[in-house]
Parts: sequence; structure tokens; C-alpha cells
Amino acid sequence: LVLELGAVSSAILFGMQVALRSSGAYVRLVALLFFLVLMAIREYLRTCSRKSAVKHQAELDQVWEDILSQEDDSKLRVLVEMAEAFCNSAKKPTNLRQFRLAYIQTSEGDVKTDVERIRTLESFSALKRTRSSSTHASFGAFTSFASVTLSETNDITSFDQLYAQGVTMQKVFVDKLVVIVEELQNSHGSTARFHETPMKSFEASYEKILRKYHGAVARHTDLVRQSIVFERIQDITDCLQVLSRDREVVIVSLTNRLAVGDDSRHLGQVRDVCLKVRLVTEQSRFYGTCAFVCELRLVLARLQAAATPSMLEDLKTYRRIHQIDLRARCSLFMSKLDPLAWFCMLSPDRIRKLSRVVVDKISDMGKEVGSLNSLYRSAAHSMTETRRQKDLLRQRCLFAGDTLGARLQELRLAVKKAGTASVLFTSIPCTLAIQKTWFKVLLLAGGTFYLIYTFGPGGIWYEFTGRQVFHVHAARMKVVQWREAALPAGGNYSLQLGWILDGCKVSSPVEGVEVGNDFYFSFKTLEAANAFYFITDSRPGTQGGDPVRFQLEVTSTSTESPWELQDSSWILKAGTRCKWDLYSTACIPLWEEPYPTTLKRGAENVISLVPPLYQAVGTIFYLFPVMFACLGGALASFLGWPRTGVVIFSMCFSVPAFFEIATGICSAINGLAIDILFWFFQGFAALVTGLLLVFWEEKFFSFLPVNALMNYFAINFHYSYVFGRRGFQVPISGSILILCWLGVLLLRRMAIHRARRGIEDDVKHYDEVWQALTTNRETMEQVMRLKAMVDAGPEAWRKGVIYQFQGRDQGQSPSGFDWVVRHDTSKIACLDQLYNQAMLLELPYLRKVKELLKKWGGLVQDVEAGEEGP
Repeated sequence: LVLELGAVSSAILFGMQVALRSSGAYVRLVALLFFLVLMAIREYLRTCSRKSAVKHQAELDQVWEDILSQEDDSKLRVLVEMAEAFCNSAKKPTNLRQFRLAYIQTSEGDVKTDVERIRTLESFSALKRTRSSSTHASFGAFTSFASVTLSETNDITSFDQLYAQGVTMQKVFVDKLVVIVEELQNSHGSTARFHETPMKSFEASYEKILRKYHGAVARHTDLVRQSIVFERIQDITDCLQVLSRDREVVIVSLTNRLAVGDDSRHLGQVRDVCLKVRLVTEQSRFYGTCAFVCELRLVLARLQAAATPSMLEDLKTYRRIHQIDLRARCSLFMSKLDPLAWFCMLSPDRIRKLSRVVVDKISDMGKEVGSLNSLYRSAAHSMTETRRQKDLLRQRCLFAGDTLGARLQELRLAVKKAGTASVLFTSIPCTLAIQKTWFKVLLLAGGTFYLIYTFGPGGIWYEFTGRQVFHVHAARMKVVQWREAALPAGGNYSLQLGWILDGCKVSSPVEGVEVGNDFYFSFKTLEAANAFYFITDSRPGTQGGDPVRFQLEVTSTSTESPWELQDSSWILKAGTRCKWDLYSTACIPLWEEPYPTTLKRGAENVISLVPPLYQAVGTIFYLFPVMFACLGGALASFLGWPRTGVVIFSMCFSVPAFFEIATGICSAINGLAIDILFWFFQGFAALVTGLLLVFWEEKFFSFLPVNALMNYFAINFHYSYVFGRRGFQVPISGSILILCWLGVLLLRRMAIHRARRGIEDDVKHYDEVWQALTTNRETMEQVMRLKAMVDAGPEAWRKGVIYQFQGRDQGQSPSGFDWVVRHDTSKIACLDQLYNQAMLLELPYLRKVKELLKKWGGLVQDVEAGEEGP
């Protein structure tokens, strides 16, 4: 509905701007025409596809009428009645879904238990449609969330797992159909013919899952599809009867497209009887695929022959364009409005992420295979190579695509019982440390500190909201430079001064008393102001006496002769321009640059002490994300979301970085180009720190001193060069980062010192043994020969990093999917794949080692089954 909504909104805005005679109506008209053109193109494509589908449907209907003219009407009525009976008894769920079902050891041939389990899963999963596990794939931070969701349903959530089940069921399904066709031919004299159909390709499956099912892998039920071709309608009826009597075949749904008068509903489809079936055999139960849904088409031979490849492609195009599940799309849109889903979803949930799901454990009815160790075995003596291959296929059918990798991720984060020392030497120190109570307390303390610093008594927030208001009874303007430098002091110049509070004049202008180069102004009442204005002499020819560089001092002392007050009574409040303090946004008076006093006589010249909003964004408002990040990170960790807590904690760097960069840009736009250096230094350091914390956590602590040094340099450069102030400035943020970095270094040194003391005895014993070996001349000669051999060998022997690679059959031309997956990389990135390869290579490797033992001698430790090797 994007085009419709765009056209309607453009039409409404166009009508409003035409009514208001706005100049922007032409833009709205162009937008409206753009949407209308796109809608016209879309409708043209739809019309063309529909015309093509109607044409092909007419051809198929002509063939169907010829068949009906040669068949007895009673046979078709029997088939229709039988199909309706199947539909009424099947109790098809709203949306068919694929399930995993672990194996339960029962008596041979007893499939009732598994059938009941499947029905229970279907009814149970129907209650969870609003929170489908396929739309909450585990990714990094949300492993625990995905585990909780997956424990509620047994839907297949990984395309790897679905395809593994399809590979397994392809042979089981074909073998079963061969038996059924032979029975039909022998017992019923049927004309049934069967030819194996390959599985649906990767690309076609991806397209259908994303287009029709919106990423829900479990709803893809035609991955394995087969067809039985018949010459007569009676043969289809006989086939349905045979299928209904077979105890190993469970008909889930039936669609009869041979029913008369149903043309519009099945436009784009070849007339047939389409069944969704499950096979509950001993083999499918062993592999956990007895709940896998396969598609079976019962089609007449003449209709099958009439459907040419070009016709099938046109019908497929029509279905792609016209079959839009609006209800499913609306449900998907409403699910995206769920606040919890927004909070937990960091990235798009597509097929490439669906294989990252964690299956924590299998908790079905009865006693099941619920241990990873029963599927990932390493007992070399108890399993043959054939048994290993069957076991690997079984685990791929029962578990999601990266089960071991996801479990590794869980163990990587599950360090609540580990000591602080182990946290400091890992690649994800913050993710692990945030689970520690002391780190949560530090975050809470940091958030509390910034709360008090901002909103506490005398906090900078109250100073900012006070809008730099001051109280004044008298003022003194010390003129540093006149417009004409040769003009003598005391030139009988008339200068008036008044006060402004929040943009409103609060006093009438008072004429000043000129004493030397100073003008004194006295007011009858105590005035509150945060800006002032001065009016130049209105007499012609006095332009040379206009003050262009000056200082404004104020006092709250009530006096009619302010020129008699001591200098200590005066407070410098403003100059020709203001620079804003980097801690409180207060005005820092500067008078080095001349004020652009207008040449117009009697004109008002206004100087405000209120900081602009962009300055407050970089100085005050950046504290709000810092407080939220410290407190929110600790709260997320308390709730059991450590990775989420780290992402929230990173906002205390990344969000202020954007604020500071935006402040620098606004400063440059407003003529303060020198300020952009400070703000960009600050923003760049904070942004890099936040990104490292999320994407390269291992380098986070190493970058903290760099951030602190950039912070120190920027603020001291700004104060010395821009403000002209001497003295070393100590920024709060940089100091906190330096203290954190020094604390981490200290803890690491302490941990290393304790570890070194713990292995002192072992190192001493090792040195003694090595010393004894080095005193033997023959032994040292052998060691040197071994070293020379290694140095002369391939470079890979001396590399510090070794990778596992996956091989590929170079004789086969890979498909587009294979090329995308394997192009430019062959490293194994999945622990499941690594373990599968190790499991298959363990026996050949053991045989090779024993051959080397017989040839060269030596010893090898033989580990018994079930024991863990050294």
C-alpha cells in the first residue's frame, strides 16, 4: 500500500497548497504524478500477467472439458465427496508449519504417540503466532531471549535445519511413493506413473520464504514435492483410498482443484489434487522428521502434458504478483510495533540470520534425546564411518544451523562464577564485566554522579535554566576603542544603556555619565537582566565616537554616583562578544574583536548573554544520554541481558558524539569556525570509543587513554588559544576515563602477579628438567636438527595462526547460491561444521597415526570411549 498512501498524501498536500496558493504546489504535483505513474506501471504488469494466466487457464480448461466428456460424471462426484470428507476430518490448522520432533523409543510400528505429539504441537504453536520464534532469531546480545522463545514452541527456525530435514525426507518420501504406486498398479490395475522430482532449489525457497511467508521458515511446506500422474479420475480416487488406509501416511490437508465451478479461486494453478502429508515411519522418527510436511500432487496425464514450461512460468509469475497475503502483512506490521520487539531487534531478521538460533534443550512429551553429547560424539571405538554419517545427518535434522556456535556464545557470556582476572584478559571485557556486581555498582555510581552534577544543588542544569540572569543597580562601560582612534576622550558623546530579560525590555534607557573613557549608568531600582542594549548618539557627525570595543561591568550596590565606587565593587559581565564556557555555557566576555556598531544615528545595538541552543546541546544536553546509558546499562544487566547492557552503555559515548559534532557544525555556520576544532576532536574521540565498544570490544580499553588525551588536548587548546586563559584545565570526562584505564591496568598487573606466583614451583621444576636435557650433548644435537628441519619446511609450519578450511569439488560448477557463500573465503566460521568435519576425519586420522607408529615407533595415548582426552 506504499504507492496508494503516497498518492493520497500527495493529493491532499497538493490540494491544501493550491488552496493556500503556496509555491510548493508544483513539487506536490510532481510527487503525485510520480506515484500515479508507478501505480499505472504496476497495474499494467498485473493486467498483462492476468491476461496471460487467463489465456493459459482457458487452454487447460479446454483440455479439462475434453477429459470430462470422456469420463463418467459419477467418478468425479465420488472423488469430490471423498476430498470433502478428507477436508472435514483433517482439521487443517490456519497455517501449516514445519516442526522438529525428537525420537522416542516405542514399540515397532506404534506411531500413534508421534501423531498425537504432532497434533499437540500444531495446536500449541497456533497460540504463539504473535510471537513466532522465526522472527526472534538469536543474534549476539539476545541469546537468552531467543532461548526463552524457542522453549515455547518446536517450530523449525533455521533454514539449515529445514533443508537437512528435506534432504532426509526426499529419499524416504520417494521410497514410500514407489511402494504406493506399485500397490496401485498390482492391486487396482491403476495407470499411476511416478518420476522423482528434485527438491526446490535454494533460490526458489528463499524467494518464497521472504515473499509469501515473510521470513517464517516453518511455513515453507513444499520443499519436498512429488507428483503421481494418472490417466483416469478413478485412479486418483483409488490412490486417495490407499493413502487413507496407510498407517504411515498422515494427510494434513487436501486441496481439490478438480472440483467444477472453482475456476476463479485456482487461477494460476494447474488442475490437480494437492495433498500435504507427513510420513511417520521408523526411519523418519529416528531422524526427527516425522513432523515434516511434504507436498504430493495427484494430476491427470493430459493436464500435465498440456502444461508447457513457458505456461508454468507465466502462471508462476501471476501467482507472485497477485498472491499477496494482506492479513499476514498487517500482522507482521503490527508485530513490528511491539516495543519489546523493537528493543530486542538490532538488525533485519532474514534468512542469513535465521540459522543463528539457539536450541537450548528438547523438552517434549516422554523421554527424548535431549543431550548434545548424544548427537556430537567423539568415541572413536564405538562408531563406524557409516554410523557417524547417519548420526551427523540426524543432528542436522534435530538441531538448528549453528547449535554449537550458539552454545559457545552462551558459555562465552556465562562467567558469573569466574573471577575478575579472567574478565580482564578476554576479547569482550565489558560484556563479561557488566555481569559482575561491582561493575553494575560502578555504572550506577557513575549515573548517580552525573545526576547530582546536573540536577543537584548548584548543578549546571539550574544554571542553564536560569538563563544567565544577573541583578544590577549600576553599570560601567569601559570603552577600549572608539570608531575613530584619534578621537580624544571626553568628547561630549551621548550614550544610553538599557536592560533586556528573556527578549523583553525591562527598563527605559538611561543616559550615561562620561568620565574619561568610561560611561557610568545608574538605575533607580534593582533590575534583573540577561542582555543589554545601548543607543548611540543621535546627533549627526558623531559616528567617530561610537564605541566598538568595550567592557561592561555591573554592580548591585545602590548609588547615585557609581563613578565613586571602588573597582572591587564592579563585576565584569560582558564585552563586545561572548564565548561560551565549556562546562556551564556561561558568557566569557571578550573584547579583542570590534563590535559591528551601526552607523545609523540613535540606533539600538543588542548584546545577549544567553547561550544559543546548539551550544547547550554540546555542553548540557549531552549529559542526558550519559545518565541514561549508565543507569540503563546496569538495569539491562540486572534483567539478564548483558550484551544489551553493553550496547546501551555505549550510548554514553556515541550519542554525545553526535551532539558535539552537530554543535561544531552549527558553530561554524554562525561564524565561530575556530570552535569546530574543539567539538570535532571531542565528537570523533567519543564516536570511535562507542563504536569500538559495540563492534570491536577488545580494543575498547586500549582506546580509553587516546580518548582522554584528545579530550585534554582539545579543552586546553580551546581555553588557551580561544579564551586566552593560562593554566592547565582538567576535564571531568577525560579524568574519569584515565582513572578507569589506570584501574584496569592495575587489576591486570595484580592478576598477572598472582598467576606468576602460582606457577613458580612448576616453572622451577620445568627449568630443572630442561637443564638436565640440555647437558646431554646427543639430545641437543637432535634438538638442533629438529629446529633446522622446521626452519627449512613450509612457511605454514612457522605461522602463529592456523585456520581450518573447507574443501570444494572443483569439477562441479557451483550454483549462484554456492558462489555467493564460498566466494573469496573458504574458512570455516561455524563450530557445527568444524565438529562435523572432525567427526568424519577422526577414524581416518587415527588409522594414519597408527601407521606412523608402526613405521617410526613412538607412543600414543589411547583414550577409552566416554573418557575425555588430555
